[in-house]
Amino acid sequence: MAAIPKTASLLDAAQMLVKVAAALCLQPSALAIDNGSTIIGTDGYREGAVVMKGGELPLFNLVTFAIAKADETHFIAFTMGMSYLLQRELEILPTTQKPETIQEFLFTVASYTVKTGRGVENGQILVLRPDTGKPVKLVDSQLIPGMQTLQITLD
Repeated sequence: MAAIPKTASLLDAAQMLVKVAAALCLQPSALAIDNGSTIIGTDGYREGAVVMKGGELPLFNLVTFAIAKADETHFIAFTMGMSYLLQRELEILPTTQKPETIQEFLFTVASYTVKTGRGVENGQILVLRPDTGKPVKLVDSQLIPGMQTLQITLD
């Protein structure tokens, strides 16, 4: 059992939660951790928590970065868990970018917004490469019914 001080910031509380859950992963009967949007195996969860030793935020333990094929040549992606960290969820509209590029882009944007507390704004332009940016739109999600997300166009 761990006590999180009332004066702890949201990020400090999230890191304490990850530390406790990672410690519980060592229990012989532990099978996985449910982070609210996906289930992570104990070994994977502990690996994700290791980044805290270097002072980094264990974002992969707190936010799910989902990528799927939209059709034969396009991928879509979204986050789940940003809202728990008081930020808007992100959604990548169909793109020809590779999944690794999409994940790195989403992780970079999510990490920046969570660490700085400066969320992505409706109308803000995010670019993957020069001359490719289009304004971000805060609209009803195409992927998650009933939720508004910041939709990003990469190409």
